[in-house]
Amino acid sequence: MFGCFLDAHVLREMLIDKPLCLFPSMDDREAWGLVDSAEIRTLAEEYRGIPYPMRQATDFLAFVRSGSRKADENPYFLRRRKLCIAALNCCITGQLDDLDDVVNGLWCICEESSWVISAHNINPVPDAPKAADVPLPDPDRPYIDLFTAQTGMILSLVCSMMGRQLDEVTPMLRQRVQREIQRRILIPFMERNDFWWMGFLRKDLCNWTPWIVSNVLLTAALSIQQKDALARLIDRGLRMVDSWLDCVPDDGGCDEGAGYWNMAGGALLDCLELMEKLTAGKMTFWHQEKVRNILQFPANAYIGNGWFVNFADCDARPLLAGERMQLAGEKLENGELMALGTSMRGNIAAQLSDTPQLWRALNLLFHSACDAACGCHRDK
Repeated sequence: MFGCFLDAHVLREMLIDKPLCLFPSMDDREAWGLVDSAEIRTLAEEYRGIPYPMRQATDFLAFVRSGSRKADENPYFLRRRKLCIAALNCCITGQLDDLDDVVNGLWCICEESSWVISAHNINPVPDAPKAADVPLPDPDRPYIDLFTAQTGMILSLVCSMMGRQLDEVTPMLRQRVQREIQRRILIPFMERNDFWWMGFLRKDLCNWTPWIVSNVLLTAALSIQQKDALARLIDRGLRMVDSWLDCVPDDGGCDEGAGYWNMAGGALLDCLELMEKLTAGKMTFWHQEKVRNILQFPANAYIGNGWFVNFADCDARPLLAGERMQLAGEKLENGELMALGTSMRGNIAAQLSDTPQLWRALNLLFHSACDAACGCHRDK
């Protein structure tokens, strides 16, 4: 799909010269003053009294000992959820009441031996060891799973929005975050070819590829200042997404069910939106038939009243990223998709529950809902 754009030199010339600014910094009080703050303030009150939990070796070991994922995932995701809420509340209020929670969250996540969850500790490629033989992660050989990439996204966004406030505590905070992002994500992404979801060793790709690549691209865009280096990473990432697109049928259907559109078609949308912003609109793919089919899949599978045609292991009434569907409808000028997305936008708590999606939460805050007056409910 990316065709002629798969060249780092071409990409470099298309990239914007100024640093990417996706969302306003905490210092931009005018922008944050326009955001509905009630839900975030309520969440902040709830999470302020909850300490950052320990991530213990025995919790990680529970996956090979008893098959429990939750023993490690519960503290893992709670840490990230609490950090997201504390950072959002600082930005919403313009106050530093939760700054120490942001500092502690960044630091304790940087201190983790691995950003991989226990169930993903093994890279499933030929001749890979069994999970029982590697029950704990190797800090010197970092693997990039879904949530390593998502962690990089969260830390990058927090540092981007609160850079001045964090540096006034100590510049070491952001410097440490950048070192960990380089070591755990950007260097392995560029130097390793054996991660199965990259498509170099395995061709049977799934939502892991766009999900991971979208978060790595965002992390890189906020972390890499040199255009040559950023262009090389984007070029490599888009090749991986191209390999995933080869696995998607021409009709754009998601073979894991409509609920997985969030991290398949929705993650593709994240990639495409980011590339449009990074190139000031020079790089767009909204006219591509396959892209359009992938992005329109939720509307095609919808049968009314929150129900979707269901198959695979999905919920028949999934929690879809409505704001993403709304944006897809806007990009494709598809009124039906815009209306469906607007009706399913949900709230911030939903974006931060389960696996915290700070990028999606911020999009929900800063991308306004359509209404009947805007015309999005008319098919185009």
